[in-house]
Amino acid sequence: MVLAFAGADVQAQTYDWLLPIDGEWTSPFNWQLGAYPNGAGAIARLSYGSPYTVTLQGASIELSLLHVVNSEATLVLSNEGGSATIELYDSLQNEGVIWLRDAEGSGVANISTPSGSSSQDVVIGGDGMILLDAQYDPTGWNDARITVSRDDSITIGAGQTIAGNGSIYNYGQLFNHGLIDGTIEYRSGVDDEMTNLGTMRFTGGYLHADRFVNEGVLIVEDSEYFVDFMVDDFVGHGGVSRAIDSTLWLLADVVDGGRFETEGKGRVRISEDLELHEIQNEGRMVVEASYEDVELRLQESIVNNGTIVLDSRTPSRDYDAVLLADRTVSIEGDGVIELVRDNYSTTARLEAGPSRVLRLSEGQQVRGGGIVGGGGGTILNLGTISGNLYVYGPFVNEGTVKNVFRLGDVAGFTNNGMVIAEADEGTLFLYGTHELASGVYLADGGIIDVSHASYTNLNFQIANGGQIGIFDQSKSYTDWLNEIQFDVSNRQGEDLSLYLSGACYNNGSIRIIDEVGYRDASLSVLYALELRGDGAVELISSDEPDNASILLGEDATLDIGAGQHVFGNGTIHGPGMITNNGMISGSLVVGGLGSTFINNGLVTAADAKLPLRLVGTHLPGSGTYI
Repeated sequence: MVLAFAGADVQAQTYDWLLPIDGEWTSPFNWQLGAYPNGAGAIARLSYGSPYTVTLQGASIELSLLHVVNSEATLVLSNEGGSATIELYDSLQNEGVIWLRDAEGSGVANISTPSGSSSQDVVIGGDGMILLDAQYDPTGWNDARITVSRDDSITIGAGQTIAGNGSIYNYGQLFNHGLIDGTIEYRSGVDDEMTNLGTMRFTGGYLHADRFVNEGVLIVEDSEYFVDFMVDDFVGHGGVSRAIDSTLWLLADVVDGGRFETEGKGRVRISEDLELHEIQNEGRMVVEASYEDVELRLQESIVNNGTIVLDSRTPSRDYDAVLLADRTVSIEGDGVIELVRDNYSTTARLEAGPSRVLRLSEGQQVRGGGIVGGGGGTILNLGTISGNLYVYGPFVNEGTVKNVFRLGDVAGFTNNGMVIAEADEGTLFLYGTHELASGVYLADGGIIDVSHASYTNLNFQIANGGQIGIFDQSKSYTDWLNEIQFDVSNRQGEDLSLYLSGACYNNGSIRIIDEVGYRDASLSVLYALELRGDGAVELISSDEPDNASILLGEDATLDIGAGQHVFGNGTIHGPGMITNNGMISGSLVVGGLGSTFINNGLVTAADAKLPLRLVGTHLPGSGTYI
């Protein structure tokens, strides 16, 4: 008989555990060959069908193959007395439990590929478990680990579980088809790659890699704080990343593909600039500008069926949270984009870059407080935009914009859909140029203020007591057409005028409304005005009659057409010429301030609650006074 000496580097031999009893790996009497396995060609096998424990501590072992055949066997690698390492050249078939135990010794418990050798591809198969049992110290969960050396690879089979608290050091390639579950610190080298085809569940730790490919399921769950994924390239085509009552902190440079989900209080956090390609968001994704400006740059179209939050609230300084279309892209799905900011010095922005188009699909809702548009490119909206928002051009609306604060600044706004102001939602201010298009501007119980807008013949509509007009500053029109109830109000506490000139057609109603009593609201004529059409002008004063007026400038002329009806309790006056061919009624003061009045129509006090007063110069005309 030839006996192998203990610890000898015997090549291409199979070593079987001698008896189903506990023992030390390095005791030669525990192995059938009378020597313990240790060599690049050695095969170690733990058989028998009953429980026992094999312990390796304070030694480094090389093996070609390790077979833990017995599902009731436990192999313990303990750092008590120094590092315990098994270097594998070929494969590990594990049906039992391999326990990498940190006994708080001076070294580590480690399964690795060989360091400094030629490329090795190692497979970990079977239906067993590798238990990482590290104790936390200032360096992390570091003393129980699996290591992939440079140029090597490890493939974890579908039935294998790696669980517990510990580290994975990958300097080569790691392929997971099984389950990795626990507080895992995944540490990378240079040009490493991790591919997940199974399930990875993090309850703590982190994943730092050059490239991470998720074609399986990635879960962050039950983490007290967050799990950060600091990855140059995060590739997720076919994979799912899920945060359950925890934060998945995405610190990648590029995310290409994948489905992101959240449950409960879970969220995906983005706090650094990130390029996004073809992802599907089904949960809560937060772009958080806490410590610097953050841009989420769309390179390709995405699907959003969850919520994307652009959060520019900052603890100390002013930073912007931006979702930017770097290319012409779409946001599809039935989700929400929510813009959040503390004040006007911080900004949450949704915009398209120069010469780009960002298309918001029919199911998208944009809401909150911040800026939509204004990045030099065009927003094409087919969805719904609402909230305390500044909506800047270029902007094409094919959907619904409602109850926003400011609409159309910077560049043109084209409305082929609905712009709506609802009751109790504040004033919707139109700014910039609004192009003639097929859409509707509807004051549905709310207010649309056109003081700052340039437009021609827009389709204005009013319902449920809504108002359209000028409320913030005075405005001038030449050859104007009015088909609605158009209000001119001094409710902001300042004098306010509607200046008209040329041939203006009023087929609706112009209401000059004094709401404060100590300031004036007026329809002012500085030059020549022909007021045509079949509409009305109502002067409504809350105090003195001249607080709501038609006011002529010096040498100005006003020709009130035959179809016009001027009434109310205000004043028609000013140092110009007034010719009435229509109807004047109510409790008005007609004339004064040097005006000359000619009546070729009807002036009547028949419906007046107070006297209709004639003041100043009234020349003969063909009309009637009743």
